[in-house]
Amino acid sequence: MTGGTVLSWQGLKRTLGTGVMQRGMYLRMHPEYSVVFCCFAGGRYSDRELADGTILYCGHNVPGKTTFSARLDQPLITKGGKLTQNALFLKAAQEAQAGTREAEPVRVFEKMAVGMWRDRGFFRLMGYREEEEDGRKVYRFILMPEVNIPLFPPSSGSSRQIPARIRALVWERDGGRCQECGSTQNLVFDHVIPVALGGAGTASNVQILCAGCNAAKSATIGWSK
Repeated sequence: MTGGTVLSWQGLKRTLGTGVMQRGMYLRMHPEYSVVFCCFAGGRYSDRELADGTILYCGHNVPGKTTFSARLDQPLITKGGKLTQNALFLKAAQEAQAGTREAEPVRVFEKMAVGMWRDRGFFRLMGYREEEEDGRKVYRFILMPEVNIPLFPPSSGSSRQIPARIRALVWERDGGRCQECGSTQNLVFDHVIPVALGGAGTASNVQILCAGCNAAKSATIGWSK
C-alpha cells in the first residue's frame, strides 16, 4: 500500500501531540484510537504486510539488549507486575473477537528511514496469533485497513451528516492539516458552504479546519456551527 503523509520525527510528535514515544505500540495513546509504529525493512522485528493491505504486527520483546531479548518469549507482564502493551493489545483483540467491544481503531505509522515516518491511516485490531519463532513465543497482531473509522468525534450536529467514507477521502486529500493555517491539532470537519445554506456533506464541500479557524469562520459568517 502506498500513499499517506510523510512525517519527520518532530512532525510525528506534533501530529500525535506527545513528546514521549519509546515503544512501538500504544493502546489508546489518543483518546479515540491506539497507535502502532511498524517497519517492513527487517531488523529487530518482523512486521509483515499482506497483499490485501492487512498488517501482521510483531509484538514487543523483553526490554534489554537486542541480541538477548530476541531470544526470550515476548512478555505479557513487566518485572513490576504491570501489563505490557502486548497484553493490553491482546486483551483488546480478545474482547473484539468475543463481541464485548468494538474492534480497536489503530493509527499506523510506517518507518521509512531514520527519522522519517509515513502515516498509513487507520486500521482495525481484528485479532492476534501466538507463534513460535526461533524457539520463542511471539505475538502477531492482525491489523486490517479500515476507511470507515470516523477520524474525529462529531463536533456538532452538522458534522454528523458527513459520511465516514467522505471523511476518509477529505482526510487524505487535505493531508490531515487545517486548510487555513496548516495546524495538525484540534482538527474538525467543516462544511465550506454551511448546512443551513444548503451545503452538502460531499467531499467537494468538506474541508479540515482546526478549532480556532473553524470558530473564526463561524464568527465571520455570523453563527456558530
